[in-house]
Amino acid sequence: MILTIVFLIAAVFVMLAFGLTEQNAPTLLAGYNQMTEEERAQVNLKGFLRFFKGFHLILGVSLGVFSWIAFKIFGETGVGLVLGFYPVLAYTFFIIRSKKYWQGSSPRNNALALGLLVLVMVGLLGLFFVGNHEGKLDLQQEAITISGLYGVTIPYQRVKEIRMVEALPSLTMKTNGYSLGDVQKGFFRTEEGQRIKLLINARQNPYILIIPDRGTHCYFSGRSIRNTDLIAHMQAHPLLTDKVKF
Repeated sequence: MILTIVFLIAAVFVMLAFGLTEQNAPTLLAGYNQMTEEERAQVNLKGFLRFFKGFHLILGVSLGVFSWIAFKIFGETGVGLVLGFYPVLAYTFFIIRSKKYWQGSSPRNNALALGLLVLVMVGLLGLFFVGNHEGKLDLQQEAITISGLYGVTIPYQRVKEIRMVEALPSLTMKTNGYSLGDVQKGFFRTEEGQRIKLLINARQNPYILIIPDRGTHCYFSGRSIRNTDLIAHMQAHPLLTDKVKF
């Protein structure tokens, strides 16, 4: 599924390569379409259009190739990283390189776009590290706590049942969450229309399902500790013994 999305995006980049021409540039090319004739005379439009076409052709083809290689080696996580970072880096190069065709006509726009790309890159890096940092399940004095992004605290008296399940429910959409490869954190909706919370650090069967007396069901899976060890630890807790079901 994720490769299909990537190939569609790559196809859009390729179409962009052929979408901008010397005839429609006065209408479609941002910045250029607001210039006076005297300002346009300073722009090397033909050179810029050749660069624009070649850049988007290479970007589209290379995005598809790199994503396919990343999928074969690293799975969906690798594809997500390529899709998240490669176009941002590519457009940073595009903005810097294209300056020579404008001959100083749009330094402010270039600086603004470059600044926005840097902010996007920082945001993506932050989200990647926070989202992929393992959330730990701990038994505190009065509650089960799961740390990390979309972490939760569930008091023992609110725990109705804890189960081990062999598979996650089929999902239709992410309503508010983070998903990259095997990592899924946040709120999702199942095919039955139920809103659930996933705190999945890795694909590890069986998964732990925590059912509160009211509210959202929570599915958890650790990365560094086996889920079977975690649920055995919960079963040994005096306030959870009767609530853990195998």
